[in-house]
Amino acid sequence: MNLYLRHRIVSALKLPPRILLNKIFRKMRIFLRHNLFRYLDRVVPRSMASVSSALRFDIFDWHGLNPDPSLSDFALFLSRMTREHRFNLLGSGYGRAWNREGDILNSLPRSCRRRSEKILSLCDSDYRPVDWSCDIKTGYRWPVNKWYTEQYIGPGCDIKLPWELARFQCWPQIAALLSLLPDDLRGSMISEFRNQVLDFIGSNPVRFGANWVCPMDVGIRAANMLVACDILKTHDASGVLDSEFLSIFTFSMIEHGRFIRANLEYAENVTSNHYLANIAGLAFLGVYLQTSSLAQSWTDFACRALSSEIHRQVQDDGSDFEASTSYHRLVGELFVYSAAILAGKNGVSAFKRDFWDKLFHMRDFTLNISKPNGEVPQIGDNDSGRFLKFTPCGNFNPEGWEDNSQNHQAFVNAVDGLAGNSKTLEGMVINRLLVHKNISAPVSRSFVSVERQDFSASISAKYYHRSIIRLPAHTSSHVTELPDDMRCFSYPDFGLYVFKGKSFYLSVSCGHNGQNGLGGHAHNDKLSIELQWGGNDIIVDPGSYLYTVHPESRTLYRSTKVHSTPIVGEREQNPLDAVHPFYLKDVTKAECLHFSPRGFIGRHWGYGVPVTRRISILNDRIMIEDYCDEAFTVNFNMPFGHHDMVEGDKITFTGLYSPAYGVAFLKP
Repeated sequence: MNLYLRHRIVSALKLPPRILLNKIFRKMRIFLRHNLFRYLDRVVPRSMASVSSALRFDIFDWHGLNPDPSLSDFALFLSRMTREHRFNLLGSGYGRAWNREGDILNSLPRSCRRRSEKILSLCDSDYRPVDWSCDIKTGYRWPVNKWYTEQYIGPGCDIKLPWELARFQCWPQIAALLSLLPDDLRGSMISEFRNQVLDFIGSNPVRFGANWVCPMDVGIRAANMLVACDILKTHDASGVLDSEFLSIFTFSMIEHGRFIRANLEYAENVTSNHYLANIAGLAFLGVYLQTSSLAQSWTDFACRALSSEIHRQVQDDGSDFEASTSYHRLVGELFVYSAAILAGKNGVSAFKRDFWDKLFHMRDFTLNISKPNGEVPQIGDNDSGRFLKFTPCGNFNPEGWEDNSQNHQAFVNAVDGLAGNSKTLEGMVINRLLVHKNISAPVSRSFVSVERQDFSASISAKYYHRSIIRLPAHTSSHVTELPDDMRCFSYPDFGLYVFKGKSFYLSVSCGHNGQNGLGGHAHNDKLSIELQWGGNDIIVDPGSYLYTVHPESRTLYRSTKVHSTPIVGEREQNPLDAVHPFYLKDVTKAECLHFSPRGFIGRHWGYGVPVTRRISILNDRIMIEDYCDEAFTVNFNMPFGHHDMVEGDKITFTGLYSPAYGVAFLKP
């Protein structure tokens, strides 16, 4: 019996009998419902049913959504790429076209062809369909006539590519930047949106194909489609988004909502960002649909679930419980936009004060752990996932636009919008979703020291190693002394400890694996550090690179040997299992023993014996002392060179680095 299955059985047996029975009955209901729908979907013809409800596009006032004129070049670039069906998805780059060849209708189930033919016939005659089901990196195409629970997810192809494409996340950004485009181009972009929506609905009948496999992506898609359509209608003087289109669009949104509600990614013992995205999708769908019992049930459920989930998924220090700084941003975006639209409908009192306080604490976490250049340390997984995107963050290079997925300022801007303190696009969008209400921010938390052990106390161990990292003269000030303005931030629930000033940044990872013991997004990075000096990254976390498409890479990027930490032989801090890439049993039991402006002391038990690391913050250098009762080496992940800054014996260097999902710049 493998480790993951054993853990699931042991975890189930630990559940209270009532919860265990509820879980069993829920699984049985899902099994029976799936089998019934699988049969009906194949034999009952789909029809162009009329809808009794209509989408409301008069709730939010999008006039005066004024983006910064400096974004004009990006707006022109993104609009051109979108019209050419070139989407920068998960490291694929803008250089690849997603145009579909051949007739999609004969690939669909017979029960869906007549309806899809009618929908696809409404696309403009010169429109080239998007290839919604293809992994353009490998050429693999998921069959659209196959039921969603039967689709392949595994090595050799990356289903996250079509999922990301089908989230429609470029469209709210285009809509928000539309005023920066010439008048004639605005009209063509609205037509392109209409064509792509009709193309998607006609080519991806509900519950068939790759793009219905993950309810999380269904929820994100629904919210992005709704917001984009709403903003674009403000500019639609020619009536491109006509009643015929809106009728089809509305029916599809109802299908999205019913699908999400029937396929909630919920578990009695643990929920995650997936379940939160389900809630967010239902929140947007419920608010945008005209008053009906169905829409009301969705918003009522979303309010209750959102209020509950912020206490299940957000820890007391304001950090996400999944042990990943990147998933913290995704979860934060799901909370802030969903809460804003629900509070706009039901009033700010729809959520208690402690709900809003936790959202602001999530914002503080992101701001305080960010490096001087605005990027966060990559602790745990980074799949570059977002909910709603508005202000672009990145830069142009010879190949086009390159997103910076490690800069999370957009989330900070969105939360600032709750208090009316942000003039960014995110702040303006939040302000309109709230219908111009404001929520006061709580007092920011101050640094909390940890002094369970005296910093100068001796540490007993059989083996000892000292590393010295000498800080070179700052290129602008020509000094090496650490700044007087250095601040310290501790997040004990997450397990992240940060020292930073204007030119200096050091973070230490020393926490649990997250997800109530599942460790789905955690890495073997305990006592690992990130270091930035003078605006340059010196020591960095390797990142994540890929998930299921390449299990070997998934294992490598999570492994101990590529992190900047003590290593005992070939051992892993926590056992890795390539067969179950989203499970990491917490063996390390990492703990912080001391944290103050003087330095840090932490310990873990991942090798069966204690490993202790003491980091001393000195004027012109950092001294790292490691202790263990078994022989060990020390690794530093330094993909950008600077090896001459490090002094010490038995030191290894790796150079693995993935700044975003699917992107690997350097290899060891």
